[in-house]
Amino acid sequence: MKMNIFKLIIVITFLFSINTTSVYADGTGFSDRLGTIYPDDPYFYSKNLKLVCPKQKGGTYKSGKTYTDTFTMFYNSNYFWAYKSTKKNLNILIGFKDKEKNIFRIDGFKKGLNKKYEDSFFTVLKNIGEVNVKQIFNDLNDRPKIVEITKSNRWNSRTCSLRLEYWNSTINELNDEVTKISKSMDIIKRFESAQYRIINLFSQNGYNLKTKFHLTDILTDFAIKKAQLESKSKVVFKKDTESIKLANQKQLELDKERALRKEQEKSIKIAEAKALKLANQKQLELEKERSLRKKQEKSIKLAEANALKLAKEIAVAKLKADKKSKKLKKELALQKERELLKEKALSLAKQKAKKLEKERELAEFKAFKKAKQLAKEKEKEKLIAAKKLEEEEKKRLVEEGKRQQLELKIASLKKENEKQIKETSKKTINLPKEWIPYRYDFSLQQRQFCQLTKRFFGDIVKANSSGNEIKINMVHKERQENLDGLLPGGKVNNWIFKVVKIDQIEDGSAAVVLSLPCKSFVGSGQIDTKSSWLKKGSKEWRATIPYEDRRFRELAKLDRGQFIVASGILLEVGAFKPGQIETFYASQQIGEHPLTKGLNLEGELFIADLSYIAALN
Repeated sequence: MKMNIFKLIIVITFLFSINTTSVYADGTGFSDRLGTIYPDDPYFYSKNLKLVCPKQKGGTYKSGKTYTDTFTMFYNSNYFWAYKSTKKNLNILIGFKDKEKNIFRIDGFKKGLNKKYEDSFFTVLKNIGEVNVKQIFNDLNDRPKIVEITKSNRWNSRTCSLRLEYWNSTINELNDEVTKISKSMDIIKRFESAQYRIINLFSQNGYNLKTKFHLTDILTDFAIKKAQLESKSKVVFKKDTESIKLANQKQLELDKERALRKEQEKSIKIAEAKALKLANQKQLELEKERSLRKKQEKSIKLAEANALKLAKEIAVAKLKADKKSKKLKKELALQKERELLKEKALSLAKQKAKKLEKERELAEFKAFKKAKQLAKEKEKEKLIAAKKLEEEEKKRLVEEGKRQQLELKIASLKKENEKQIKETSKKTINLPKEWIPYRYDFSLQQRQFCQLTKRFFGDIVKANSSGNEIKINMVHKERQENLDGLLPGGKVNNWIFKVVKIDQIEDGSAAVVLSLPCKSFVGSGQIDTKSSWLKKGSKEWRATIPYEDRRFRELAKLDRGQFIVASGILLEVGAFKPGQIETFYASQQIGEHPLTKGLNLEGELFIADLSYIAALN
């Protein structure tokens, strides 16, 4: 009775001194779910339970460094309750069977005492059937087995293992019922004491652990049963009436004690309710006090911030004032220096002015003398110049007549030349419609190139029809020699072209194809070089326009079919070497071009390095 009152006083004291909350292990809270447990199986046992966890965050007990916590465990067939208490932290694990879901669930919680940290433990074993707690931790050969459990907090989780330190089944095998009951009663008393101590420790550290085992009735029932068994064991051959009386008397005492305990439990529950109410009131007062403190702290911080701001402003103002005073001192010193320099400069200026005045007077006198002499010389020069002008005017009139005669001759020659060009263009070049507006703008070199091209295509058709490869090669050779003679070094100057296609290759530069009016095309292309020989089927681009070049910007403005003026070098013509045999010319691959695929172009294509490009319209 005294012990129960003492416990009640301690509980009330703790409830007044702390702010209580519920423990949550896996986010749902095993405390709220289980509440007070009334075990069906009264036989409890005690063992050591080992928890092995990895030290590394996110690790597992199977690899790396680990640490071990040893729990004291109390269990029956359906439940176990295990704890570990140190100066640094509190640990609790509760395991129970959920017959409806056919699972065995383990929840746990760890609370730091010196440092504020919390960990939870959680695992579920499914499809357990009719197994008991012993079979959860032992295999069929009665050897300990590992149960994996997850330890987690708000930062990380780790996989740990649970296993019994050892298993001794001698209690289950006891034939003596009295001994079995006595040992169970001792374990239950230890369990009750440990449970009471751990719940109070959690309560002191701000947690109300609602899950607890009700063991009083079990102890009472065991005491009655033990007394009955002991009284029966005293009867050997005849009934012992005195022992029966004693047993009945003990039964009455136990009934009284049970009734007394129930009344005590009621009074404890009433006291706990009152204590909770008082604790809630105190909690409200503490919250009010906390909010008031926060407001005070905010006002203090604001005042400190304002004070710091003022101090900074004062310091800045002081620095500015110091800078201004220094600046003013410097300005005054400079002003004094300027005044001294001005005085010196004035004195020097006066001295120079006197000197200059004397020099000027002397110079004026000399200039007067010189002017007289020059006037005489100029008079003579005027007379000579007048005579020269008369002679030059006569010469100019003669030259003017000659120039007029020359202009008349040039005009007549120009008309004759235009007539000749018209006649030759009609004979030599059949221009497409879009080229007709530019028929008088072709250079003589471009016209002759088109005449050579027309003749070449006529000759190559004849050579191909002969079936004689030597004739074909000779036509190519003559073609190259004629081009070398017409275009030394392959140079073309101010030719007119039409835009066929403008493309942009992998490195960003522009590749272009331009057409002439005579089945010939010029532009960028691909050729074999030493570096491309090693790669099968790959050729290097030549005569492209770099991305940052002025010509690139000009090309970007053009459209297909637009006419341009361009200058540059035809690379195949420039690479011509006189004296080669006919087969050399037959091997020249002119016309292979990746940009002209699908355009159905007829004729030949020259790779040209264009140095100048400009739009005509």
